[in-house]
Amino acid sequence: MTGNIDSKAPAKSNSYPPWAPRIWSGLRPRDHWDLLAENQFSIHPSRYPMTGLVSIWSLFNAGMSLVQKITHQKRIDQTEIAEPPIFIIGHWRSGTTLLHELLSLDSNFAYPSNLETFVPHHFLVSQPVVKPLLRWLLPGKRPMDNMSVAPDLPQEDEFALLLLGAASHYRRMGFPGTTNEYFRYLDSQNLDPHQIEKFERLLRYFFKSLTYKHGRRLVLKSPPHTGRIRSLANWFPGAKFVHISRDPFDVVPSTMRLWKIADDVHAYQKRRYSDVELLDYICRCKDVMYAAYHRDKVVLSENQLVEVRFGDLTANPVDTIRSIYESLELDGFGQLEKAIEENFSNRREHKKNVHNIDSFVDRIAVEWSDYMQWFGYENRSTNDQQSFVA
Repeated sequence: MTGNIDSKAPAKSNSYPPWAPRIWSGLRPRDHWDLLAENQFSIHPSRYPMTGLVSIWSLFNAGMSLVQKITHQKRIDQTEIAEPPIFIIGHWRSGTTLLHELLSLDSNFAYPSNLETFVPHHFLVSQPVVKPLLRWLLPGKRPMDNMSVAPDLPQEDEFALLLLGAASHYRRMGFPGTTNEYFRYLDSQNLDPHQIEKFERLLRYFFKSLTYKHGRRLVLKSPPHTGRIRSLANWFPGAKFVHISRDPFDVVPSTMRLWKIADDVHAYQKRRYSDVELLDYICRCKDVMYAAYHRDKVVLSENQLVEVRFGDLTANPVDTIRSIYESLELDGFGQLEKAIEENFSNRREHKKNVHNIDSFVDRIAVEWSDYMQWFGYENRSTNDQQSFVA
């Protein structure tokens, strides 16, 4: 590992077209205004066009949200989430996306798609319009890792919560240069009573909307849920959790790349922080999230939580998924074996990113020693070299 990362230069990635929608394009006007106001409208002039486009989208969202409320709200309210959801959790860039896609191959499950998380207020009525629009506007690959982007592919429910107005850590992506301590949201116990009530209400609304549409058990993934397991277990008794870990010497540089690209694409500001400052932030987020995880996982029974490793998943995907089904006492694995093998066969040509992190090796070894001990990465021979997602 050689060299350092110039954090103020654009992170190398697939080009993200200026006309492509940003995360914030799914906000309604009031939520957009609140985000800007809580950050003192500190918008860089180069982001004025983006702000204008988001504002136009927000008016569309407001109108379609009203249509969905009139036509579907009563039936959404009456929908029961009969089977407790399955939550995939773990640090960013640890393999949560891969695991989500593999579990989503099970036809017994439903998952939130890119489209549904992008317009969580109105996807039940707007899909015929929004879907072809997203196919035209979105790039073919994710800018951070060359993975495919399409309206129907699985996506994090965290983006839906963000756009619905919940207290999400992802609000940081709008204004990474402000002093707002959004990392505190990674532990649900840091939310005040109003925030936690609103969070649960919005979460239930989105999950009920998905259940109303698909009628199947939900399989979801969101790294920030790692610090919310006590709350989620209380809200959805019997909920299942799959935690995936990965070698920190892969996770940390990949997460640095993720935030740089996200900030270049989605922020209302220019990226000005140094690599050292970014690493400080990533370590702080890890500490908050995993303190909550280890504090609260004791509330779960043996058949509610299973921990897997990224290296095991990529080396033996069928056996790893089978062990998840057995540990969580889930039915239906038999139909998955062939689908998993075909999925991995299609990934063989994927090229992972190479990260140069000389300057941070010693610090990662110290700051992430607790993570390495928890999940068995003390011995560097366990490094997940055969990465499919970087």
